[in-house]
Amino acid sequence: MQPTPLPNESPTLTSHFHRVRNHPWTPVAFFFAGFIFDAFLLHRPDTVLQIAHQALYLFLLTLLLSAAILENYGLFSVSPRFKKIWHYHEHLTQFLLGTLLNVYAFFYFKSASLLSSIVFMLVVGGLLVANDFVKLKDHQITLKLVLYFLCITSFWLYVVPMMIGYVGIVSFILALVVSNGFIYAIYGIAGRTATDKGASMEAKRSIQKKILGSGYGVLTAFALFYALAIIPPVPLSLQYMGIFHEVRKENGEFILSHSRPFWKFWQNGDQTFLARPGDSVVAFVRVFAPRGFQDQLFVRWMLDTPRGWEKQDLIPITVNGGREEGFRGYTAKANYQPGLYRVQIVTTDGREVGRISLSIKPDESTEPRVYQELHQ
Repeated sequence: MQPTPLPNESPTLTSHFHRVRNHPWTPVAFFFAGFIFDAFLLHRPDTVLQIAHQALYLFLLTLLLSAAILENYGLFSVSPRFKKIWHYHEHLTQFLLGTLLNVYAFFYFKSASLLSSIVFMLVVGGLLVANDFVKLKDHQITLKLVLYFLCITSFWLYVVPMMIGYVGIVSFILALVVSNGFIYAIYGIAGRTATDKGASMEAKRSIQKKILGSGYGVLTAFALFYALAIIPPVPLSLQYMGIFHEVRKENGEFILSHSRPFWKFWQNGDQTFLARPGDSVVAFVRVFAPRGFQDQLFVRWMLDTPRGWEKQDLIPITVNGGREEGFRGYTAKANYQPGLYRVQIVTTDGREVGRISLSIKPDESTEPRVYQELHQ
């Protein structure tokens, strides 16, 4: 006599897997996990391998999404030999989109203030959640197209400046023009095939609306974000910024002097600047720029006044790219008053690369000062 099996009182591993996979927040969790993973693997955005890797993924996405759009209208079907492989095309599309979005989110995060990168990642996270909630295949394709054009535009926003050697309004417009070409490329593939297959006028109009609407919606959003100065100035990124009393250059190194107490370990140099007569406030920066890059940045000094933050100085510096540890430069401010300051590194079109805050206080002591040195 066989013993009666006990009923399962706990879910199986398979049911757990399906529950996690189908949870609406799973795509977002994987997106942020991938972002953290990329933070350890991605370093320079200007390597040939890095650019080729992204270009290959974008090419594959162009083919996959074109085929998916046509299949949705009954204008494409795979041969029986490849039916089993094609069954996984949606998973492959999600993988390619997720990988690229992680890369661009990381680039944006490194290239600007936290606010700008958070805006981008929240937008992407929202689209990923929406993509999981929307069950109609027609709407899922639209959302995938939005993410695809987001990747296309992000790719050219950092590749075009590397090609021409500077960031600004010209490189931004060129990036949008090239991205527009890709919108018409995928529309051309789908539209031409629809015509060859004898699709109805209604189907062709629907395809046009889906592709051009998604593409131009993304370009419009980027133009709006650019006007609001919240698109990070990729591929530039601030690697280090600090406040010091003195700076000198010896044997190719910058030697920076500061008197920061050891317990203020979170500060970079003398962010609490104790000033004596004759002192200059030195702001030192290291900015990563790709090979062949030469552009002008501005160091903007702002003072907190009863009327709000007011500009005190705007000092230009010329950045030459290629150095692994970043271009090094500094500005010294001799005319100042006690108070709270903000030093910003901004591009010619006003986008912020990074910032540091400091407070200047009068030093009443007459004791000799002992400086610590930092080599950069």
